[in-house]
Amino acid sequence: MSQCVAVRLRWSGPGEVGAVPGRGAPPPAAEPSVSPFSVRTMPKLQGFEFWSRTLGGARHVVAPMVDQSELAWRLLSRRHGAQLCYTPMLHAQVFVRDANYRKDNLYCEVCPEDRPLIVQFCANDPEVFVQAALLAQDYCDAVDLNLGCPQMIAKRGHYGAFLQEEWDLLQRMILLAHEKLSVPVTCKIRVFPEIDKTVKYAQMLEKAGCQLLTVHGRTKEQKGPLSGTASWEHIKAVRKAVTIPVFANGNIQCLQDVERCIRDTGVQGVMSAEGNLHNPALFEGRSPAVWELAEEYLDIVRQHPCPLSCVRAHLFKLWHHTLQVHRQLREELAKVKTLEGVAAVSQELKLRCQEDMSRQKEGEKPPGGLPFFHWICQPYFRPGPREGSKENGGARSKRALEEEEVGTDVLSKNKQKKQLRNPHKTFDPSLKRELFPLPGTGGSDGYRGEQHQGLCAVAMRSCSHLRGRAGFWGHLPEKALLLANTQRTMGAPGGLLRPPSSNRLVGRGRQNSHRGLRV
Repeated sequence: MSQCVAVRLRWSGPGEVGAVPGRGAPPPAAEPSVSPFSVRTMPKLQGFEFWSRTLGGARHVVAPMVDQSELAWRLLSRRHGAQLCYTPMLHAQVFVRDANYRKDNLYCEVCPEDRPLIVQFCANDPEVFVQAALLAQDYCDAVDLNLGCPQMIAKRGHYGAFLQEEWDLLQRMILLAHEKLSVPVTCKIRVFPEIDKTVKYAQMLEKAGCQLLTVHGRTKEQKGPLSGTASWEHIKAVRKAVTIPVFANGNIQCLQDVERCIRDTGVQGVMSAEGNLHNPALFEGRSPAVWELAEEYLDIVRQHPCPLSCVRAHLFKLWHHTLQVHRQLREELAKVKTLEGVAAVSQELKLRCQEDMSRQKEGEKPPGGLPFFHWICQPYFRPGPREGSKENGGARSKRALEEEEVGTDVLSKNKQKKQLRNPHKTFDPSLKRELFPLPGTGGSDGYRGEQHQGLCAVAMRSCSHLRGRAGFWGHLPEKALLLANTQRTMGAPGGLLRPPSSNRLVGRGRQNSHRGLRV
């Protein structure tokens, strides 16, 4: 095993690196053949000693954000006051089995300025988590277990906040990692509705071997438009109940929030995600012009390339308020395919902002209740769910809420892809094809939905000789209609079915829908 893998790197504080020869250089082309279950070369620091010496007493922390806390963004944030950064959440199982995944997400991002650094994994198996952590431990200062992701993908994958009830499993995961790793293991959690249960949860993690705990003061149900306000009372109670350092996460939009959170909760540091994305200079207490940070970020990306999707997502966040004013440029930013194309749109946004500044009148206040004019980096407050219709009891679908937030003038990524494949495709609701319901599906007597589906299944089999030919999709509904009419003439309730306007049923879509036939 090479020396740079066998010997641990210790971060001694801001501006001071206790490194071994070769640290900071690109990793070797071939991964070590010897298992990293090797003898530790120095004692592993724990708790407050780990926080003060290895992490340099970090108080300003950039959160782990999928596709958002990549190397270029971490370097930008460090230039503007961040003292500790996390990698994006990495999937432990994929990290273990896929060498390219390791290379793209960690090994090729080794940078001397990017320390201290904590690598975060999602996992639900102790052995897999430890294997992934062993492959990462020589490129970071600690390994974090994600117990806070509330998204549906985490529910399907059974990780993140959806493990918070499985205390026995979590104890085994953290205990094994604490025993085997040469770096500390940390955790990021969400709270339970009950403060007492949240405290017991934190104490269990500490007892298992967690050396630093980040507490997001929201429950796993508080996400997206339902985010609401994070509970600092939960965080304060956890801080009082454990003997390890605690970071707070939630409700951080400016430097004053950071200072108030530390004062009110007693935590050692404060982590920011959304606030950092809209203003990377948050920890400096500054609100610079958006283009200043956008141009700096693009310069860093040219030195440390990352996927264009990450760059585009960051510019959408930085330019969020300006893109509400110059909406036509929002679609241009979504469509560009190169880094220089993204930079060109950003430059155009800068010029538009400067024109707006030149027309600004003395004493004029920012519109829409914003604290600053749209060309200034500032907090973004996620809108809550709007009142729904009486028919659905006030509930609104996630799609409807997303469309309200993004705006109806801009197509979703999925619809943009469909339009690229078919330039003539339209998503205008007023131009949707008419639905011709079967009797019984619209409230009258006749076939039930499952009977209609059965008819369409028979029609599909009857038209199998045309499958793959141009006339298949046009012929299929005609066959279903013929079968329906045949059953009507044999005594089924209701009259014959016939199209209201056209003699030819056309269109490719959900002809088999139980709602009726598309015409």
